[in-house]
Amino acid sequence: MGFTNSPAEFQTCMAFILQDEIPSTANIFIDDLPIRGPATDYPDENGDPEVLHENPGIRRFVWEHANDVHHIMHRVGHAGATFAPSKAQICCPEVVIVGQKCTPEGRLPEPSKVDKILNWPVLKNVHNIRAFMGLCGTVRIWIHNYSKVARPLTQLLHKDAEFEWTPLCQEAFDALKTAVISAPALRPVDYSTDNPVVLSVDSSKYAVGFILSQYDEAGRKRPARYGSIPMSERESRYSQPKLELYGLYRALRAYQLYLTGVKNLEVEVDAKYIKGMLNEPDLQPNATINRWIQGVLLFTFKLIHVPAERHRGPDALSRCPLGEGEEVEEDDDSWLDDTALYAEIRDRQNKWSKPQDRPYEALLSASHADVFISANTKADKVLHQYQKFLTTAAIPELPTQQAKRRFIQGASRYFVRNGKLHQ
Repeated sequence: MGFTNSPAEFQTCMAFILQDEIPSTANIFIDDLPIRGPATDYPDENGDPEVLHENPGIRRFVWEHANDVHHIMHRVGHAGATFAPSKAQICCPEVVIVGQKCTPEGRLPEPSKVDKILNWPVLKNVHNIRAFMGLCGTVRIWIHNYSKVARPLTQLLHKDAEFEWTPLCQEAFDALKTAVISAPALRPVDYSTDNPVVLSVDSSKYAVGFILSQYDEAGRKRPARYGSIPMSERESRYSQPKLELYGLYRALRAYQLYLTGVKNLEVEVDAKYIKGMLNEPDLQPNATINRWIQGVLLFTFKLIHVPAERHRGPDALSRCPLGEGEEVEEDDDSWLDDTALYAEIRDRQNKWSKPQDRPYEALLSASHADVFISANTKADKVLHQYQKFLTTAAIPELPTQQAKRRFIQGASRYFVRNGKLHQ
């Protein structure tokens, strides 16, 4: 193993050693091993931390964290790895991990980066702008509307632009410094609780803006991530209903990784007609719109209408122009072919109906009916073959022995229970 592959190999080895602890108790970033503390200090009626009954001199949350640290160090030690005592930080109320300051409230920019930005002198040439914007880019996830705020400065980086420090540039320079100071703490989504996770989405002809947040125990909405996707010239000419539906589809796909495992998802939009479009996609037959609806209905969520005056966060992100070096990415919906399957639903009278007859209601009533996979796509046909093989041990006719081995290997990822195929 050479120097090029050594970081990836080390990361793989540590992830294997700590696989039972990731991500609930600890995580690993090459040679950085952060260990999560308890979610609360267990305050009593007076707000004081709870102590152990066996030893009133030890607070409960400290004892639990010490046990987690001991457990993980014991596991790593048995694997043959060692720790550097001079670099270890144990039982700290806040710590800097991979350039982010982690506190009980959430993630904040690293203090050293904040100080450098605040003490940065006035920019005098393009080289200064590139250096300053490069540093600000490391904390942009905390700066609301970053591209729009920094636009007067990024315009000076254009090839034929003449460097002229205008009052507008100074205003943008000061606004970035102020935004870094007042950056909100970002809290990761807690997938173990039933607290609602909210995806707020708004679309305009410029971009689709979305904010992922979650309600905490006190009922406050805490942001987890900010995001936006710029619209292409063709997409910007969509009608407003089509634009809003397309924005919801792109937002759900963009945050698919973070929405997987969420128990209670709520989607906030400021367009009332989206609910009707999802329930009745055939009122205005359009293959493209039905394709987006197919992607949207892959997610389980509660759709909530929020008036425009209370929907300003994602609204601002959706109207943010392109930043320096930002490009429009065309959507490729081929991922739906690998994910979504057609379904035929047989009701209690043993009559067949297609999803296009009752698109939304049929899918919602699936729990009261028998659901069968149809053979309308290539992927569906393969699943039928898997089910037949696992039931009767009959292998379909395949051209080569290698194809048969691949078929058996693919079928081994599934099993049949009560006549239904499961993975």
